Amino acid sequence: MGDDSVATLPAFRRKGIVDRLLDKVLDVGRERGHRQAQISIYIGNIPARRAYEKHGFKLLDEWRDPYFEKEIGSPGMARLIRDL
Repeated sequence: MGDDSVATLPAFRRKGIVDRLLDKVLDVGRERGHRQAQISIYIGNIPARRAYEKHGFKLLDEWRDPYFEKEIGSPGMARLIRDL
């Protein structure tokens, strides 16, 4: 289940859509009996990290690789987690 990436079109940013979407997804996870939620973001994606931290996610770990940085432009991925 799920996609690898999520994004908001510029015209719809800063309207609370991400907050409502995250609230709903976390509620569904709870309803299905899950105890934790996890998300991965590109290291350096400050807006995404702030959005997830606002919803209680905390940094779990990071994975860095020079090849990844060369190809993607980010030093790697950060994994954030939170209890439901």
